[in-house]
Amino acid sequence: MIQRAFLSWLEQNRSRFAIEIELGRRTDTDLEFTFAGIHSALIGVLTTWEISVYVIHQGENWDCILDVNAEPKRVPGGYVCKLCPPESRPIFPNRPALWTDHLFEPFLEWVNESLAKAKWLGLYGRRGYATWAKLLPDDPLPDGDHLLNSSAGAEDRSPPEKPEDPPIFLPCRLVDYGGQRTEDG
Repeated sequence: MIQRAFLSWLEQNRSRFAIEIELGRRTDTDLEFTFAGIHSALIGVLTTWEISVYVIHQGENWDCILDVNAEPKRVPGGYVCKLCPPESRPIFPNRPALWTDHLFEPFLEWVNESLAKAKWLGLYGRRGYATWAKLLPDDPLPDGDHLLNSSAGAEDRSPPEKPEDPPIFLPCRLVDYGGQRTEDG
């Protein structure tokens, strides 16, 4: 039912997206999607309780950069989300209304406010050990990305157990402004 609700909502709201959503593989439990003109490392999934966007680069899952969840529970008068604090659970008339509020609209906001403004996708850490990713709205600095300092404010400044690999910066857009393809896979 969530897939039908999402597809219906998506059809009604396509014009609100700064980046077109391209539907992919669909099963009984999930619906995959990608983003038109955006690096193929970004893959979205709608499941029965969440919308997530993963960064998969060269066959390795680097990070989940978006994860919004909802767990509808039937109550007198409609549905609430079991994940919300009991004292502040709004009642929705039906599950699609709850999903729209908790999943679909936050997803739209993330696409328009984070993904659409990103120039680069930064991949950090050490493959096979610990990795993470970040959308970057500005160009990386020449000597690496000082915009992301994982140790800032940390009490323990000891060196990590294993040193990190140099960051990888992937262009977020498949085509630059000159019409040249920029994706490296």
